[in-house]
Order: sequence, then C-alpha cells, then structure tokens
Amino acid sequence: MDNHSFEIWRLQINKNIPALIRLCTHPVVSTRRRAIVSLRAINATTAIPDLMKLLVIEDDPDIRDIIDATIAHLVSVEKTGVVPERYNRVVRLIGRLATNREEQIIPAIQELAEIGDLMAVEALMLVFGDHSYTHRTRFEAAEALLKLKSPPADVTLLTALRNKDDARLRRKAAAVMGQMNADWATHALIVALNDPEEAVRITARAALEAIGNREAIEALKAPPTPRKRGRPPKSATNPLKPKTQPPNQTDSTDDAKSVDNDD
Repeated sequence: MDNHSFEIWRLQINKNIPALIRLCTHPVVSTRRRAIVSLRAINATTAIPDLMKLLVIEDDPDIRDIIDATIAHLVSVEKTGVVPERYNRVVRLIGRLATNREEQIIPAIQELAEIGDLMAVEALMLVFGDHSYTHRTRFEAAEALLKLKSPPADVTLLTALRNKDDARLRRKAAAVMGQMNADWATHALIVALNDPEEAVRITARAALEAIGNREAIEALKAPPTPRKRGRPPKSATNPLKPKTQPPNQTDSTDDAKSVDNDD
C-alpha cells in the first residue's frame, strides 16, 4: 500500500477532518477519492461546506459523483441524526477484518464487495497490503477492490491475467506476478495452469515456482488437467451405428452354397 493510503487510514481512525479535507484537493485522483470516502465513513457532517466547494472545482466526473453521494449521505445524517443501517453493516464487517480467523475475514471481505460501498476501500487496501494476512485473504481483498473499482496498480494484473482475448497480455501478467513474488495471486496463477495457450501455462508455472508457497508447490506437484480435444470424426466402426454388409457378400454366400450342392 502507498504512503497516502496509510496516511488516510490513520486520519480516518483519528477522525482528523481538517487533514482529510486538505487531501480532497490532492493532485492524485486516487488520493482525493480515498479522502472523500473517509469523510463519509466517519460521518463528517462539518465537512459539507468544503465538499460543496469541491463540486465547483473538481473536474474528474467520477470524483464529482463520489462527492455528490457523500454530501447526500452527510446531509441525511445531519438532518435525521440517524446513521443508515447500511453504514452500520459496513462498519461491522470492517471490524471483522481485525480478527485472526480467516473463516470470518474472507466472508466479510466478500460481503463488503457485494455491498459496494466505497467506505470499505481503505480497510480493504490495508488488508491487501498487510503480509501478515494469508495470501488467500489478500487475494479476496484484491478481488473486492476490483469490484469496487479501486484497485492498486498491482491488483490490475489480475484483470490482465483474465483477459480472454489477449494471450500475450495474460503471459506478461503471469510473468510480472512471478517477478513480484505476488503470493496473493497464487490462486489465480493456479487457474492459469489450465490456460488454453501453452506459453501462458509455462509462465504461470514459472511464477508459481518463484512464489514457492505451500499451495503453489502442491499445485505444481499435481498432474495436469487433461486438455479438451475436438470430437473424433464419425466412422463406420461407431458402435451406435449399425454395421453395413460388405458389397456382394450375399452373392459370395450363394456361390458357396451352390458349390456345396454340386458336391
């Protein structure tokens, strides 16, 4: 995770609203987006005037949409004093990410991805960047960030590895994952062992050898999945097709009988 992500996460935990507002005008688009989402996550109703000003100066249409949604959320909280149930649900799920039990963390990540609320982005970024989590947990965090359209640069390799139309792009993605020792991508690389293109399969195998964790080693020891082949051409020996009698077979039989009668 980059330094700005860690900084925004820290500011969100400490509810440092002025600092988050300053980051809303940062030159990097992703930093602005995360700062705005963090203001929504902590229900920073005092930031509404500043967010209204941002609508005037922000030229990125996606960021404008996020600002719009954040203002609507904060205005609702300010008027009613009631935090939406969806917010409470997301907060509870984010809280589960702090547990040490993978069987709780992974379902929480998957549910956050399904909800689709951007306030979960910072927490998911933290999980993805933290090597103390299992590689499977980090893979699920990467998947969730893709669904939320907020992936860090290395997670976009996952999209490239799944590009059905460009085998060269898939091969390059697998190669870079191996060079990066991207243990979080182990599962995706194992799937790539069955890629229809041999070059992709070879590169995925090399990447798994470079990563070398237990799951990768077990996958490399397993026998390859048989490749599907085209249907064999139909032949006269097809057991479902009745056999045809060779030509003149009847005549030759009659001749044999005729010889017997002469004898």
